[in-house]
Amino acid sequence: MHPFTSLCKTDFKDNAIFLIKEIAGMGGGHVVFESDINDKLLSGSEYYYQEYIKGIVYSAVFLANGKEAKLIGINQHLKPSQISSKPFLYEGAITTNLQKDKKEEIDCIINKLTKITKLFGLCGLDFIIDESNNIYVIDVNPRPPSTFELHENEYSLFAAHIDCFQGKLPRNVSYNCNKIHGHAIYYAKKDLFRAPNFPNWVKDIPRMKLKNNDLQIQDMISAGNPVCSVYAEANTLDEVKNLLFHRLQEIELSIKSTNKL
Repeated sequence: MHPFTSLCKTDFKDNAIFLIKEIAGMGGGHVVFESDINDKLLSGSEYYYQEYIKGIVYSAVFLANGKEAKLIGINQHLKPSQISSKPFLYEGAITTNLQKDKKEEIDCIINKLTKITKLFGLCGLDFIIDESNNIYVIDVNPRPPSTFELHENEYSLFAAHIDCFQGKLPRNVSYNCNKIHGHAIYYAKKDLFRAPNFPNWVKDIPRMKLKNNDLQIQDMISAGNPVCSVYAEANTLDEVKNLLFHRLQEIELSIKSTNKL
């Protein structure tokens, strides 16, 4: 299943709760409730409308060779909390597992999508499991998703990605089940000119420059934009979630100190 989606607002019932999404938008920051936006901002053809489904947001990482797909792993998305005006902003994910029947359903979905749309390479599928335990497909990302590195094992997923374009679908890529892995994105609360010395559990750091013996960010990071990603691993989902939360707090304190906010 998938949420009812349309380019025309009038296709929805008056009492329906639905979202407005920007066509080709990325990262979820462009998604808002229809009730929170002024109609004058919706002129043109750059938006579409989608039924709002209440539930838990997940994503799947899979490989595809144009004919069939192989499920690599599943993630549970973190609930957005950093920027109140962006309730659907992507803030990170944690590797997780699903019940056997749900995993089989996802496997069936990615294989049908691959066959119909001729997907190739490392791809992502965003979906929601609602309160009645139904799966709703939200988005298909025909590119390596940001979560694929959470599933890296002894076999390189990027090498597998390249192999898919030769028609190969590696069979020896297994789930990374030894630990639960997660990442979270820290977003700037104010414009940033300086960054702290980042710990080794931080990636995607901004480019730096030395000016008058002062280490600064090469290109100012404006409020609301990503600054870096923090990573964590542990034995349970809750442990990883708590560790990510504390590391985000640590980064925020360091940034406030460095920028004297």
